[in-house]
Parts: sequence; C-alpha cells; structure tokens
Amino acid sequence: MIHLVSLGCAKNLVDSERLFTLALELLKGQATIYVEQADLVLVNTCAFIKDATKEAVATILELKSRLKPKAKLVVLGCLPARYPTLNCSLLPEADLFVPVGRYEDFPVKILSLYQKPHGALPDAKAPRPLEAWGPTNAKFNFEELPRELIGTPPHRSYLKISEGCNHRCSFCTIPKIRGPLKCLSSSSLFKEAQKLVEEGALELTLVAQDLISWKEGAKGIAALATKLSKIDGLKWIRLMYCHPDSIDRELILALKDIPKVLPYLDIPFQHAAPNILAKMGRKKTSPLAKVEMIRKIWPQVALRATLMVGFPGETQEDMDQLISFIHNAQLENLGVFKYSREEGTKAALLPDMVPNKLKTKRRGALMKLQKGISLAKNKQKVGATLEVLVEGHSFENPILIEGRAFFQAPEVDGKIFFNGEQPKVGTMVTAKVIKASYYDLLVTLTS
Repeated sequence: MIHLVSLGCAKNLVDSERLFTLALELLKGQATIYVEQADLVLVNTCAFIKDATKEAVATILELKSRLKPKAKLVVLGCLPARYPTLNCSLLPEADLFVPVGRYEDFPVKILSLYQKPHGALPDAKAPRPLEAWGPTNAKFNFEELPRELIGTPPHRSYLKISEGCNHRCSFCTIPKIRGPLKCLSSSSLFKEAQKLVEEGALELTLVAQDLISWKEGAKGIAALATKLSKIDGLKWIRLMYCHPDSIDRELILALKDIPKVLPYLDIPFQHAAPNILAKMGRKKTSPLAKVEMIRKIWPQVALRATLMVGFPGETQEDMDQLISFIHNAQLENLGVFKYSREEGTKAALLPDMVPNKLKTKRRGALMKLQKGISLAKNKQKVGATLEVLVEGHSFENPILIEGRAFFQAPEVDGKIFFNGEQPKVGTMVTAKVIKASYYDLLVTLTS
C-alpha cells in the first residue's frame, strides 16, 4: 500500500501526482489514504522559505511515528534539492531522498528499495524488473509522464507548463532549488490537457514559477492558451503566477480575445515602492500603472496580487506607498506575506532587517484595508447572475455545496455558497447573488 503527502504549491502537487502514479506502476502497488496502512510513504516537500522547511521536517517526523515498523518513507522535492547534503544519517527517519530536478532517477532509486534483500510491497507479487520499465531509458521525460488526479476533483485540474525560473529576485530561492526555466512543449501540454478534459475537467489552471515566460520558438503563452482553448469540453482556462515584468500591452490584447481564457490574472507584484523593487531585483515599473493598463484593455478582468512586507530597509514611507497602491488599485483579491530571510539569497545579506513584530503589524494593516475593498466589490455583485463551477460539499458547513465564479481561483480566493436547492457537483450552473460577505457570496440557482 502506498500513501502520498504533497506539501507546498500547485506545481508541487502536479509533480506529486506523477511520482505517485509512477510508484504505483513500478511497484504494482495500491493507493491508501491511511498512513498507518502504508508500506511506502512518499512525501513531496516544499522548502521555499524557513517555515516551509520546518513544516516539511515536522511532517516527516510525524509520519514516521505513525508508520508500520517495516514501512519505508521517501522524501522528495524541494527539501533535498535545497539541502543536497541531506541524507539518511542527518534525517534517519527517511529511507531515500530524491530532489526535484532529479526525478529521472526515481524509477531506479525506488526499485532499489524493493529488490532483494528488501522484497516487494506486501500487496504486490513483485516489483517490475527495471529493464521492463520504459521510462528508465534515455528518452525518459518526467514532465510528460501520466498522472492520476490525487489533490483535485475530476472537474478541475492544474496544468504545469514549465519548470524553474530565469528571474533572479534577491529574496527568492526558486532558481537555486528548481533551476533555470524549462518549458514543456505545446504538443505534450495539449495531449495532457486533452486527457484531463476527457476525464471530466471543465477548468484547467495553468501554473508555473513564471507562467508568462513560457516560450516555444517565437510563440508565447497566448499561443499556448489559444491552442488549449480548442479542446472540446473545456470551459475555463485560468492563468496563475504571472510575473509583472513579463506583462505588456501586446500580451493583454492577445489574452482578452482568446476563447475560454478567464478574465483573471494572478500577479506577484511584491511591492510598490521603487527603491524596494530595485532591491528585490525587480523593474521599478509602477504596479498601479500596470493595473491601469490591464484594466483599460480588459475592463472585466479580476486581478489577484501578492505583496511582501518587511523587506530589508523597508521604511514607513515605503509602507505608505504600498497602502496607496492597494487603495488605488482596488484589487479583487490580495495575499500579503512577511519577508523571510533565506540563506543563500542576496537579500539575506542586506542591512536594516525589519523586526518580525513590525512585519506582522504591517501585514495586518494591509489585509485590513483589502478586507474593506473586497467587501465593497462583493456587495456590488448582489443581484448579478454568475456562471458557477460547482466544487463540492463545504468544509465549513457540510450541508452546503460550494462553488467558484471566474474571479475566484481554487484554494486561494473566496467561494460561492448555494442557498436553497443544491446543485450537482462537477457541473456549471447559473446563479443569482443574494448576499455578500468579505470574501464569499451566497447565491440561488437560476437554472
């Protein structure tokens, strides 16, 4: 029996689904949602910041305490990539480490755990001989392996279009962990997307470390989205992680006219003060000017942004510029994060570190401002009719079904709850908004 734990972002989840599917095939195993039943546990880790690293280690220790005596635990992903000297002597709870960027070694390494004298998984006759497994040959491409959906329902899925990043933001560990930008081919992405849609996906959320930098020859992200929009049965294409330095007028003009591409962009602006942006290794271009340009061309677009507070040297004047940006931009959705000093980054060497207590205070001030903006925008939707993707039973209130409209990305934005008649999960319906809260909406079915 094999159990999967996937930590971190949606990109990690896609990798986890490929690795899990590969392990099941290699070892002829069966999946289990119960750690205590597992003979093998795969933990795909995040180590982007210190808090994620701590969570990864704590998860490994907790899982080990629940495993059967002879069960094996394999640590995958960012943790062993960021700390390449990590081994079973330093973390004896793990039986094997496979870092992101070396997943082509996974078949050989995972099978090595179950060759004699180790033996096969108890629920399998024997692992497949290594030479009988196709992906171990020279043409093995991890990013094109099949995957079974584990972390998302059948009616929506993430589609990872590239790996790594060529930007060198001074605070970021991603290039060190995942390497330079490597784009997946449009043909392989179309094939994968087509399979996901055939299996029931109505929405595909395109993800990458830097989505807008995807290239295939002279063709960019707009060409890829145009190709994907031709898939019969696909309703929505959502774009996440759009680096602001790569967004220009030509791109927005192209995106707004592509069938099925939602008027929604997720943009990690990080800051609004020019001197802080410069220290971050970003262009000094005003984020407000970019927001205004996007909205002028694409008036119905919903914008989500991420900002960072407490970057080294951040002054109250810099904070005032952030506050002004939030007030003037009137973003539909916003995430605010505290700067984390990460070993090996340029920003970690900068002077004038901001105390954590002040970072917490500054984050609270920004989120309070955004809370009022979000409520006002939601109140404007009362009486409107929306197309809603029906997601499933609500975690907060299991008797209610929840869903999302075009301006709500999965996992990170608000939700829609149905009053009265409850719709069928995995369908798209139209509904009228009858009540608004800070982040969520209450609706009734109209069809």
